[in-house]
Amino acid sequence: MLRVQDLTKGDNKRYAKAELKSHRRWRKLREKEPNEAPKLIHDISAKSSGVFLWVYLVIRSLKDGLRNGDSISDLQRRVDSFPSDLEDYFMHILGRLEPFYFQQAKKFFRVYRKRSSSSANNLLFPGRERSRIRPEEPNGALYRRRDC
Repeated sequence: MLRVQDLTKGDNKRYAKAELKSHRRWRKLREKEPNEAPKLIHDISAKSSGVFLWVYLVIRSLKDGLRNGDSISDLQRRVDSFPSDLEDYFMHILGRLEPFYFQQAKKFFRVYRKRSSSSANNLLFPGRERSRIRPEEPNGALYRRRDC
């Protein structure tokens, strides 16, 4: 059986490698720890399950780490801490949101809900239950509800 991740794995790996290679600090780390750098790129590709958006978000986080002076082991911990499922990742982001920003997040999700279509959700999450965030809950609570 042919799976999407089998088709995109090489592209995701090339993207991760090229993006990291373009960073001066990564090149230094790669020279310092030549065995660990390729392992990190392999782990990114493997954990992504073929989802480019996941790879993009992880690379963005790794670049932040590189700017902060992270070591390869720090970068590996970043990759390991990322939920491999995009929905779980977005819920992770919302869980870290400061209460001060709940009102702004509620407005964002209202706009998103009005503008999003079921076809867009089907493209993002084919064959899966849709997850909805209900920003209109009292006291600004954000939570997920599974539709059947």
